[in-house]
Amino acid sequence: LIRSYSLVGNNLIQQQILTTTFRKLLVSISLSLRLISSYMSFPSRAILAIAMSLFLFLSASSQAGFDFQNTKVDDLSDAQIKDLVAKAESLGYSENDIYLLAESEGVSSEEIEKLKKRIADINNPEPDKEKAVEKVAAKEEVKSVVNEKKDKTLKPFGFDLFNPDTRKLSFETNLLIPTPEDYVLGPADEVTINIYGASEKNYLERVRPGGSLLIPNIGPIYVSGLTLKAATARIRSKLSTLYNDLNSSSPNTFVEVAISQVRTMKVNLVGELMMPGTYTVNGLSTVFNAVYVAGGPNKNGTLRDIKVFRANRLISTIDYYDFLVRGITKTNVRLQNDDIIMVGPRLERVTIEGQVKRPGIYEMREGETVEDLLLYCGGFSEQAYARKIAVTRNTDTEKMVSDVYDEQFSLFEIKAGDQYRVQKILDRYANRVSVKGSVFRPGSYSLTENMTIKKLVERADGITGDAFLKRAVVIRTKKDLSTETINVNLAEILENGEGDILLKREDVLNILSIYDIKEEAYVKISGEVNKGGVYAYSENMTVQDLIFLADGFTQASDKGVIEISRRPESQSAENLAEVIQISLEEGLLLMDDLGGEVTLKPYDHVFVRRNPNYFSEKTVEVNGQVKYPGRYTLLSQRERISDLLNRGGGLKEAAYIEGATLIRNTEFFRSENEIESRKRDLEQVLSSLDQEFLSEADEKLIDEIYDELNNQYIFPESDDVNVATKTKRERLIDFAKKNPFLDGFDIKKTESIAIDLQEILRRPGGPEDLLLEDGDIISIPKELKTIRLRGRVLYPNTVRFEKGQKLDHYIDKAGGFGLRARKGSTYIVYANGEVSRTKRFLFFRTFPKPEPGSEVIVPAKPFKVPLKPSEIIGLTSGLATLAVLVTQLIQLNQN
Repeated sequence: LIRSYSLVGNNLIQQQILTTTFRKLLVSISLSLRLISSYMSFPSRAILAIAMSLFLFLSASSQAGFDFQNTKVDDLSDAQIKDLVAKAESLGYSENDIYLLAESEGVSSEEIEKLKKRIADINNPEPDKEKAVEKVAAKEEVKSVVNEKKDKTLKPFGFDLFNPDTRKLSFETNLLIPTPEDYVLGPADEVTINIYGASEKNYLERVRPGGSLLIPNIGPIYVSGLTLKAATARIRSKLSTLYNDLNSSSPNTFVEVAISQVRTMKVNLVGELMMPGTYTVNGLSTVFNAVYVAGGPNKNGTLRDIKVFRANRLISTIDYYDFLVRGITKTNVRLQNDDIIMVGPRLERVTIEGQVKRPGIYEMREGETVEDLLLYCGGFSEQAYARKIAVTRNTDTEKMVSDVYDEQFSLFEIKAGDQYRVQKILDRYANRVSVKGSVFRPGSYSLTENMTIKKLVERADGITGDAFLKRAVVIRTKKDLSTETINVNLAEILENGEGDILLKREDVLNILSIYDIKEEAYVKISGEVNKGGVYAYSENMTVQDLIFLADGFTQASDKGVIEISRRPESQSAENLAEVIQISLEEGLLLMDDLGGEVTLKPYDHVFVRRNPNYFSEKTVEVNGQVKYPGRYTLLSQRERISDLLNRGGGLKEAAYIEGATLIRNTEFFRSENEIESRKRDLEQVLSSLDQEFLSEADEKLIDEIYDELNNQYIFPESDDVNVATKTKRERLIDFAKKNPFLDGFDIKKTESIAIDLQEILRRPGGPEDLLLEDGDIISIPKELKTIRLRGRVLYPNTVRFEKGQKLDHYIDKAGGFGLRARKGSTYIVYANGEVSRTKRFLFFRTFPKPEPGSEVIVPAKPFKVPLKPSEIIGLTSGLATLAVLVTQLIQLNQN
């Protein structure tokens, strides 16, 4: 083993194989030593035992159980593929080795690709829909928790306006609207002058760098620095020298001046910005546009003190809070070329949290008060305690806590670093009392002065008829939040007020029902009634009443035998129940021994027995090569196959007697009538429940009913399906497809039974002539002229039947036996479902005789995996060690 490990080095897989091999070797050595110790005086037997042990070891090591050639990937379950991979890994094979092994076995490339995909799907399973929904739900839950934590983190107010992930406002200018009259013209603006009326003329001119418009026949007009309104007046004045009618009292010529294209200009943004610099904007841009383009203030920038300088002069100071809180934009001036926008460092910041609409961090100007802070944060929320705000303030050496009351809000000035917290109102009721139980209006009521139990009951519109008046309970909450119980006589309180007590805050009056303090009584009925079950008991209820509630008897009932099971007054281990038997008389009168109608007691169980002479209709079917195929009703429980064939007119000439088959329902079959009847009963139970008021028991009953209604009777599937089982199922499927009379045939609920129809016709009533059961189908096909070959043959095929030919002939028709074919286990499935196997005597095999319509199946031998080099190394090392041990033992025995 040490020598083997030195050869494989750090190859962990090979080391694992060696370890497994060594363990197997130790088992073999142990068995050998036991035999040697028993037969120490017989060296030959000892050596034979060692050889047998080694042979068993080599045989066990070379068996892997793979069978690729006779297996389709689509027929394999996930469990089988996992087992295949596990076996390969235990033998030291990789996934690629599996594919190479399959290819060497003659498996097609398509099947290998399917195998690769199945193994990949198992190694990386996709979650089904129910798991995907759970995963998405869990992810959303985690996401909501994270978002909730993020929401709880206070953020500076207003900065989301410039956050690229959340911002929605862009402040972009709209160039499709008429140019405002206060727009200031400058170089590069394109001006349209439209003259219309008695004279018509259009001018399209651009303001020159010198600031003037050059109009033909008029000359230059200086407009730079003028508003659009002032420029229009100057242009009209200049044009009046050419058009005299423009300035008359009743002109016939008119002029219109507009900006057809605004100029671009450069502005400079400096200070605490995300992206300070020089930006090109259009002539209609404002401060908001420019600050937005620059990304807004950074974490140290201010929103409340943004200055705009023009020609070394301060022209405006922007406070974004005016815009965000009040919607005021009067300081948002329109920019001009070379304007400078300066964003200074942030002002004094304070935080406010708790029960306000917009908790966060706010910048405050000098002199602003708590009242201004409440305006910025949107005011108090609905749960806020608005009479007081707690503030934590920084002093020169430490923190200080103070309270600001509502009358001080407009006077208390804000200081940098203040932390304000608005508390929540108390989660308690100042004047609540409650009443529950048997009153008409249970619930909570306000505690008024001198409120007593009697007054509370009156406010609840009085007690209901089932109220238990001798005792009511008041649960009182004490100051330390513990409770105490006060018992009162409700009947005396309501009658004369005696014993009435004053109620206190949070008192709960509980008035019980008489049904709350006793067990609910019921009766049962089962057996042959239309609606058996449990029913509420009422006084003077009779058996006849209970039968009416159960919708009467079924057709199968025996009205002469009705039994009542009753709890005895004194139960014991020897006396569990009393039984009363009654019979049905004319007019549905159920009489007891005294001649009166039987009255039920609580918990009685009524049984209606089934009539032993009642049978439902049972049918069988015969089809194929009979004169009158179709469905027949069984005349008696002793009717046999021969009787049914006689009723069907006998066989036709083309009938293939050897291929006759009986198809019978399995234990998984349920007759349609039974299923429909049960379904109808369950649906009636559901409809009888009060859907508006469902108890816990009702909900459990509904779940059980729906489970039963949705139940599918399925054929038990196994992951390990052998060739014989597949052959049987495929044969049934083929049989159903070929037979047009078997519409709706379901192999999951039926099975085929081989019958010897020739013997049945020869000896009617004999042991081969089976008794018929409800739902049986007898199918008699035409004679088939083919033989089907499957399993380990070179070319699985269906060949023509040749009379007198043996099985070897048909094997040759399929190319002969394939690799690893287990010839001695070849068997034939005949057309009627019987199976015949290959028999062996000494060294001779006797193959079964083929018949028309039969199917030949050749099983496969288990696949043997050859020893890998690493295993050979481990084996030889172990054998050398074993040889040394045996030699020493023999020498010791001789000495």
